[in-house]
Amino acid sequence: LVARVAAGDAALRRLHVMAQRTLSGADWEALARALEGNDTLEELSLSGHELSEAHAALLGGALARNATLRELAVGTPTTGAAAAAALAPGVAVSALRSIDLANRGLEGAAGGAALGAMLAAPSTLASVDASRNALGDEGVEALATALGANASSELARLDLAECGVGDAGAAALAAAMCANGGGPALQALRLAGNATLGCAGAAALVAAGVASGSLRELDLSDTAAGAAAGAAEWLSAHGASVSALTLARCKLAPEAFEALVDGMEAAGGGSSLEMLDVSGNECVGDAGAVRLAERALAPAGGTLAALDLSECGVGAVGAGALFRAAGGVRRLSLRGNEGVGDGGALELAAVLRVGGDGETAAAALASCEELCLASCGIGAAGAEALFDALAGGGAPSLRTLEMGGNDVGDDACMERWKAAVTALREARPALDVQWKAGERGDAGMSEQEREALRARVIGTAAPLAG
Repeated sequence: LVARVAAGDAALRRLHVMAQRTLSGADWEALARALEGNDTLEELSLSGHELSEAHAALLGGALARNATLRELAVGTPTTGAAAAAALAPGVAVSALRSIDLANRGLEGAAGGAALGAMLAAPSTLASVDASRNALGDEGVEALATALGANASSELARLDLAECGVGDAGAAALAAAMCANGGGPALQALRLAGNATLGCAGAAALVAAGVASGSLRELDLSDTAAGAAAGAAEWLSAHGASVSALTLARCKLAPEAFEALVDGMEAAGGGSSLEMLDVSGNECVGDAGAVRLAERALAPAGGTLAALDLSECGVGAVGAGALFRAAGGVRRLSLRGNEGVGDGGALELAAVLRVGGDGETAAAALASCEELCLASCGIGAAGAEALFDALAGGGAPSLRTLEMGGNDVGDDACMERWKAAVTALREARPALDVQWKAGERGDAGMSEQEREALRARVIGTAAPLAG
């Protein structure tokens, strides 16, 4: 492989060196020399390989001389700040657009300074994954200082999930985003899993991102309730200008969710908001679902295309309201809301029925392509009614239906489920129906699936320019 890199093999554009293969000092030296003259390789993954300071310096020197490499992942959880600092000068002057340093043992101010050095001018980095490093506020402040000093920063995506970010670190990052006449034009900011992040810090970050006019995606999942409330309240007061908002498992208070919905209503159904994930927040319930449906989904003008209300305590009443109002939503998940039950399935079936003239009785889920009703307490009666309505032409755009984890009951009920699924698959062979153990429907969405969803909805998977 090194020989192919050295030779500039035009067919070798992506190289992933498996962690099982040990790289010796001689291997690192040979790879560095090969990279220096290579003009074809675009992606290089060395994740899982120990990176010493000496090897990092070698790699950094090669990066400084390479003009084509765009993506790099390197190191292990023991890499540490010293090795990252040795790599940084080369990264800063390289052609790299993306670097993955997730869980690389970057801690405190030294770890943040190393990351900041990579983003110093003339850095062209547009995407940095520094998640799962114990940076704390000191580290984020060091990173923010360097970032704010680079007026030409091209950083568009920053992942600081599970980094111990608190209000002080968030405030420093917000200041950097507003520095030098606008700071980095961040489009995506991920702060999931920062339990010490509070209302003030989250609000400051949202304000800075929105003020820049560039922030499109904000992830505050698994943060403290205060952080989600701060973001929701700020967006309510100033307008929801982000495209994707993730507030999953944040222990949102009912009033915070109400504020978010009010903000969406004031902005005309959410204005630019295309994806909303509030899964795992039991406060939503039927009342919140009805409020969201009536105030933010039903009115014209909204752009919401993906909605995740999994495990939100929604029952048949809330589900019914959502089904009637979500005509423009392309992807809807109510996974884990056991209270939906047969009542919710029957309600959906009723609004999906196709009349004799071939027109739907309602525009319910008219644009829906993916519907997840997994683990919703739906039995054979509800499934039969729903599948029959779909077989008759309801939800014409539907491509994927997830029904796993529901109440299949005894053997007799199981046979009813099988018959209903078979009939639906025969009527709509292009519709992927997932309904039993071993199929994705009863497993929920993995983090990779969530990322794929974001990419499909707001285009975050598009190649970075340059």
